[in-house]
Amino acid sequence: MREVALVLFIFVLLGCAQKKIEPQLVKETIIKEPSVVEKTVYVEMPREACPQPEPCKPCAKVKPCKPITLYKEYKKVVLGELEEVYFPVHDILLNARIDTGAQTSSVGAENIVPFERDGKQWVRFEILDANNNAIKIKRPIVKTIKVKRHGEKAQERYVVHMRVNIASLSNYIEVSLSDRRQYKFPVLIGRNYLQGNVLVDVSQQYTRKPNKDNE
Repeated sequence: MREVALVLFIFVLLGCAQKKIEPQLVKETIIKEPSVVEKTVYVEMPREACPQPEPCKPCAKVKPCKPITLYKEYKKVVLGELEEVYFPVHDILLNARIDTGAQTSSVGAENIVPFERDGKQWVRFEILDANNNAIKIKRPIVKTIKVKRHGEKAQERYVVHMRVNIASLSNYIEVSLSDRRQYKFPVLIGRNYLQGNVLVDVSQQYTRKPNKDNE
């Protein structure tokens, strides 16, 4: 019996010894375990090829816009910088320059001679038509004006009334008689014809034929 008890005692001691050693081993394992260092690893992924863009659809044909003409609201005749003018009484068609800077209209005349008729002052003169034919004209003198150009002496001009047609217009206006042989255009249309009736678009020329019905 003593031997059996001794053996049991020894086993008990061994069991306690094992229980005491096991936590020490675990503790040492935790202490000696190296610390874990977190590292971020970048992995290069293969790039995907960009998809090819789809071809553009053909654009629809756009009709060209018509230019907006604002001056139509004014209900006025639009003239260009150059126009044909017609003198219906004498059947003369000439080219004219439209000049908003000139007050009085002017026509090229030659052989200008003043004379008296029934106690009134008249003037006879000649206008060359498009074929250089001299058209003789006689008109009462309305007034005499002096025109001075830069660097030149003042010139005296006779002013007469004449009917002048441009496009759809026909006006009976004052016209000064002058020697315009040095100018390209034999007629100059000034503000006394244009005011109140006309808008001038300098980008245009010879917009329409003059009316020949009014006399």
